[in-house]
Amino acid sequence: MDSFFIELQKYHYESRGFQAPSVGLKSPIGKGIGNGKNKERILKGNHKFSEDHYRIAKEFHDLKSKTHGNLNAITNANLESWANEVRKLEEIDGKNLELIERVLSFALSDSFWINNLQSLQGIRNKNKDGILKFEMIEIKFNPKGVQDYERTDSSSEC
Repeated sequence: MDSFFIELQKYHYESRGFQAPSVGLKSPIGKGIGNGKNKERILKGNHKFSEDHYRIAKEFHDLKSKTHGNLNAITNANLESWANEVRKLEEIDGKNLELIERVLSFALSDSFWINNLQSLQGIRNKNKDGILKFEMIEIKFNPKGVQDYERTDSSSEC
């Protein structure tokens, strides 16, 4: 792992009062899941998301702004919309919050995804094979899971 990202992860741990592990740093996003702060917020259009959804979106934004702060997607970020995307990953796509945090943290340390995931707005977009962008990151994060993803559109069935 690039020393810049190791330092970034150490900073993230230490800024929250945690001691960073010396080897094998894990997800910097995601301290405090299930801490009783699941108050729902309402977004325009009656979309609901929890404090955990918002926290994940905010932490992704904060970490991304350290490396790509001049991106339009970062400077004009709508964190409530991003939180709603995190909610959809959990509620519609069946991803748990811990996995979402680990995959997003991986994306911020991966040489390809750090430049190609500019915001959470398109995280649920599908590629030509019907696989979510999130799942493409998850496949790279956990290559053993590659066989678990199949085309989701009905046009492939006879």
